[in-house]
Amino acid sequence: MPPGRYTVKSSDVKKKLFALYLKVKHWLLRRTRDPYLMHKFRRCQKKAVQRLKGKEKLRCVFFALNDTVWKYDYVFRRMMADERFEPIILVCPHTGYGFQYMKEMMERTTAYFSGKNYPFVASYDFVTNRYVDVRKELNPDIIFYCIPYAYNIDKRYYISRYPDKLTVYVPYAFNNSADWAICYDELLHNLVWRYYVDTEEYRKYSVPYSRCGGDNVVVTGYPGIEIFLDDSYKASMKDWKIQDDNSLKRIIWAPHHTIEDSGTIIYSCFLQYCEFMPAMARKYADKVQFVLKPHPLLRVKLEKYWGKEKTAAYFDEWTDMPNASFTEGNYVDIFKTCDAMIHDCGSFIGECLYLNKPVMRMMNGYPLEQMYNGLAQRCIDNHYKAFCEKDVEDFILMVIEGKDPMLDARTEFIRKELMPEGMPSQNIIDDIVSSVYGQR
Repeated sequence: MPPGRYTVKSSDVKKKLFALYLKVKHWLLRRTRDPYLMHKFRRCQKKAVQRLKGKEKLRCVFFALNDTVWKYDYVFRRMMADERFEPIILVCPHTGYGFQYMKEMMERTTAYFSGKNYPFVASYDFVTNRYVDVRKELNPDIIFYCIPYAYNIDKRYYISRYPDKLTVYVPYAFNNSADWAICYDELLHNLVWRYYVDTEEYRKYSVPYSRCGGDNVVVTGYPGIEIFLDDSYKASMKDWKIQDDNSLKRIIWAPHHTIEDSGTIIYSCFLQYCEFMPAMARKYADKVQFVLKPHPLLRVKLEKYWGKEKTAAYFDEWTDMPNASFTEGNYVDIFKTCDAMIHDCGSFIGECLYLNKPVMRMMNGYPLEQMYNGLAQRCIDNHYKAFCEKDVEDFILMVIEGKDPMLDARTEFIRKELMPEGMPSQNIIDDIVSSVYGQR
């Protein structure tokens, strides 16, 4: 056999041909089935609007998967106080990460809404193994989605089952990614009646990067940030280990879950700093207390990467320290009560700036333009940046000393680029009312 030549096994050829077949099939489906679905949904949605015009109350069912991606709080509260709406929450199974994860998320999420005294229904009964039939038992006029990905929600509750209902989506996170497909071109993005976005800049992105051309996109501002602007909100200190000593600075460390490369979303610096951060907590125990706030999926990923025993031991290390703790639940209270934050997350790039506190972004060397859109990059420009352990320690010392040299520039950036026109939740309600009833 000549050098550099080899025999290709017939099985290898078959695998490659089959892979090519799947690619072609997917390409054809996106250009035939999906356009047909979009046309069908738009036609049904127009009929639904006409059908609802004379209805006294609009029954709105919010499909909630977990408390950390619940960004409808102020929309829901306004609807509860508005006689034109009848809102209720359906706690849906968060699928894709196994039964135990689904069970834990449903239990935590039902407890969260129960604590708020919100009307809610659990979609799945673990005793009877029964799922709620949305059409028969809830009969919504409008369905609100929290996450656009089909693999994250049980197929009974995915949008493809509800062409005759008005459907709404608000991003579960501050829209930061330069991966346009996951921001604008999931099937749900294209099928919903209304896709409410943060800014005009994001609406413009939707035109070339979604199959529907952004015909369902409306700019309202991001309702997830309203709680950070609400001075009347009384934040709890429950997640801080020490609650009665204001001499200790309070710093959040929020690591992302992408400990392995995953396309354009390669945010994580966790493995680089996982030993250093608890060392900092011990070193400055008399000056700082820390809360470890990992992305909800980090523990799942670590258990596969490290194993369950090592992962449990790592989180135990944080809870065993006298000045540190960790929380996996809703992060509003720790955001409101912290003095500073260190993170490598996505949505937090924008969200944390609304608090106008010192915030540091851990950098992992990947080009920002590969991962983030223009507004997100400008948000990062208003972060302190960590390229090494010394940068992190210098930031901690700066917080201890009460310094914040970026304050003035950050304040101006927030005012110019991040503040919405009116409250996003009211903008959403106004758009729904005017679209259905023809009035605000």
